[in-house]
Amino acid sequence: MMKEKLVRMVKAMNMLKDFLEEEFSYLKNRKLDKISSLEVCIQSLLEQLEVEKKELRKIAYQAGHTKINEFLNFISTEREELNTLVKELSELERKVKILSAKNNALAMALARQAVNMFSFLQAEISKKGEDNFIYTNTGKLLGRPRLSVRG
Repeated sequence: MMKEKLVRMVKAMNMLKDFLEEEFSYLKNRKLDKISSLEVCIQSLLEQLEVEKKELRKIAYQAGHTKINEFLNFISTEREELNTLVKELSELERKVKILSAKNNALAMALARQAVNMFSFLQAEISKKGEDNFIYTNTGKLLGRPRLSVRG
């Protein structure tokens, strides 16, 4: 039972890593419409991983151990195989954290870029002067174009 849970968790963590790599690709290529559906999958996978972890802790606690690793070392059968799975899971968790931080940094940079572009455009539009004409919401021109006719 413990081995099956760890194998499921390793598979889920690999899938999570793949999803995060795909999310980074979407962010980098600005395919924002695809990110939201991918985020739903990522959140669902994270929830499932958390449930699996809680169940492992519960099994270890019921056996009289406060940590999963203590419990795994206590089990004489399959000890090496379980420890290998735990190490693989730990390495995948590390990679997932790095990918998640990278995705977060890129998403924040894109958000800042969008805000800065919006601020710039808003400032340019709201400038008043002879060379900047403003149209009302009905299409009426406020101000007159400055025409220079060269002869």
